[in-house]
Amino acid sequence: MQHIDLSSAVHYHDSKFPPSAIDYQQIIPALTGAVEAISRYDQMLKNMHNSEILLTPLRKQ
Repeated sequence: MQHIDLSSAVHYHDSKFPPSAIDYQQIIPALTGAVEAISRYDQMLKNMHNSEILLTPLRKQ
């Protein structure tokens, strides 16, 4: 089993996660844009003859 050295890792959420309150008005525009982009991508995949061309790189990440 390989051990990972996390001594130099950045701790983004030290004692701050989960947040006590979420400002939905601030994140709704970003979420809406993400949903629209995923919908366009999904539609593009449905119309492609060989959608694996675009799906394979995503699965490997």
